[in-house]
Amino acid sequence: MAELADLSLLKWPDDEGPTPCYAVVLQINNGKTNKHGKKQFMGAMRHKDPLQCTMGALAQYFYWRWHIAGEAPPVFQSRKDWYTTKLLVAECKTKEMAYLTQYEATWKAFAAAGIHSVQKTHVMRGCGARAAELHGVSESQVSIIHIAGI
Repeated sequence: MAELADLSLLKWPDDEGPTPCYAVVLQINNGKTNKHGKKQFMGAMRHKDPLQCTMGALAQYFYWRWHIAGEAPPVFQSRKDWYTTKLLVAECKTKEMAYLTQYEATWKAFAAAGIHSVQKTHVMRGCGARAAELHGVSESQVSIIHIAGI
């Protein structure tokens, strides 16, 4: 159900590290676990390994979609021209992808990569907080990461 308008870029404060740091944030206000329209946020930051970088993968997906697959990119001159553009598309860029389509694509990708998991479409939820804990990040910082969904 996510749309292009649900994405934003968040710049972290300059004192948070030696180089500029950005996070892609997705606002979620509906869905299977959010039936009452409460605003929730999930995010991702750049990973030093390009093969694990969520931001890079998103950029490649948009490049493929708008330059390789032949879909016309959104026109950003007026909001109405791009506010209904879905992030994940099947045949129509303004209709949400069916859950079964998403599930089957994820299942096939996992099988090709040799990944065995009971979860398919939500397998990565919470892994950022677990990874931070494993790398010695303080409990208070991990709580902030987990609450923010980053």
